[in-house]
Amino acid sequence: MTLPAKPVQRPAKLALTVSDALGTDAAASRIAEIQKRTLALSNFTYLCIRDDLRSPDSFADICGVAAVLWEGPLVIESDEPEAIAKGCLHLVGRSPLVHCKEAHAEASAIAASLGCRVLSLPGDGGDAVDAGTQDLSEIPDAIHLLKGYDPARPVTVHVPAGEYGVSTAAAAMMLGADLVIADDLDAASCALLDRIATFRTVRRWDP
Repeated sequence: MTLPAKPVQRPAKLALTVSDALGTDAAASRIAEIQKRTLALSNFTYLCIRDDLRSPDSFADICGVAAVLWEGPLVIESDEPEAIAKGCLHLVGRSPLVHCKEAHAEASAIAASLGCRVLSLPGDGGDAVDAGTQDLSEIPDAIHLLKGYDPARPVTVHVPAGEYGVSTAAAAMMLGADLVIADDLDAASCALLDRIATFRTVRRWDP
């Protein structure tokens, strides 16, 4: 007989993003702004570096800036194997999470070989200790897909900026998302989501 999952309090983690399209100087300013905005928030521990330019060298440069300025855990988001490889070389010893929006075997293999943890897409056979991902900014009703995730498998979602991103992030956490990446949020939205992340309860197996 299958026992029901018990609701447990399990804080979610959150991340804001910095784009390689900013260039190194503006990216440094952006990281400083994120640090100031989230300083008093216990769950905004991650920084996500986005590969928007599809330029491996530009992406690597921003990874280098983040490695120096951000002391917490990092997520690098790219589908380009060369960008992931060059970015990870700047993050040796940091063990960043790698978020591939598409199931990209070569990118995942490179990331794993460099000591990174790959956030795997649902159904791709990824290691259960890492996360299943679904990019909610591209599929508006994808929030409903969270209801079908394995509760033993951490879930990562990426939401857009603005009010829609706030509401989607809140719903995702209440449905069980463990790491929420948001493109941008103002200070009040960050504070709200941090509180939800702290006190939300999720259904997890509790043997």
